[in-house]
Amino acid sequence: MAIPQVQIFTARFDDAWPAEMLERALALLGPADQAQIRRFRRWQDRQLRLVGRLLLRQALPAYGLAAEALWRLQREAGGRPFITGAPAFSIAHAGSRAVCAVGDGVTPGIDLEPLRPLAPADLALALAEVERRRLAAQANPAVELLRLWTQKESALKACGRGLSLDLRLVCPQAGRVAVAGVWYELQTVVVDPAYCCCLATAGPATVRLTEVPLAILLPPALL
Repeated sequence: MAIPQVQIFTARFDDAWPAEMLERALALLGPADQAQIRRFRRWQDRQLRLVGRLLLRQALPAYGLAAEALWRLQREAGGRPFITGAPAFSIAHAGSRAVCAVGDGVTPGIDLEPLRPLAPADLALALAEVERRRLAAQANPAVELLRLWTQKESALKACGRGLSLDLRLVCPQAGRVAVAGVWYELQTVVVDPAYCCCLATAGPATVRLTEVPLAILLPPALL
């Protein structure tokens, strides 16, 4: 049996887009997505979510769907997005970068965080006692803390439960973690040296990473 594959598409931006460019890019999305994105006050948050959706739009034709299938995006009861007839996918965004993982024969969960100073106390409610002790023993726990957080959240996204479960009960060990009775494989994905990124899948999966320039992500008329 072939090992399932996950394609990860990623893109970043450096500056705020002109208002006209933002509006024309939003027009590529369905009304519900447009309304959700417009509710964010910070331009960074609006663009991050828009780029995440555009990455999914870029990926759909490779799986036999028109880009406009993005308009059919719905959410499960637990909050996980899906498109009927499309493969399972997961989107994450942080800083100035977005990622979209699309699974072929597997349901992916992905999370992304920029590397930054962080102390275990900042995420105390998400850490089990054994995790807090392990982090306290490290001279610089920030990177390990972010790695641990992305592992937990990516597994919850693959499970479809989001942050509805107690993160203290989700304890990654040796590249695996159990969530709701299912074991998930955890893979570190180097999308950018300034970020920590983790992919979770219920079983082994190969990974193909593609950096998508904005010149490809956006139609020429928008640039």
